[in-house]
Amino acid sequence: MKSVAELMRIIDTTFYPVDGPNHCHEAYHNDAGEVFDNPITNFFIALAAVIIIALILYFLSVIRVVKKKKIERDKNLHKRLERSHLILNSTIEELKKHEIDFDTKAYKESIDKLNTENETMKTILKIS
Repeated sequence: MKSVAELMRIIDTTFYPVDGPNHCHEAYHNDAGEVFDNPITNFFIALAAVIIIALILYFLSVIRVVKKKKIERDKNLHKRLERSHLILNSTIEELKKHEIDFDTKAYKESIDKLNTENETMKTILKIS
């Protein structure tokens, strides 16, 4: 379990200033009778983590280290449409260059679906 070992290393490093080395190993032995899977405790730990992360993010925002992400939908849509265009061109080239034996019914269904989606996009974008 590599992820458990990594988590232990992170926790050991975090608590090093308070507990010294091997926090997890020592806690395992020292707290042998403690129940760690208490749902209420887990909830409060998760809540505390969210609050701490929020405080850090708001602090970083105040000192302008982080900024709100500006979503540029027009540019994002343009990029996705360009990628779709490249994928379709690649598909066309492959169909032209190679004799591919595949189910023509599935092919026709894919083309019909693409045509329907293309018409839907035209309607949304008011393109004739």
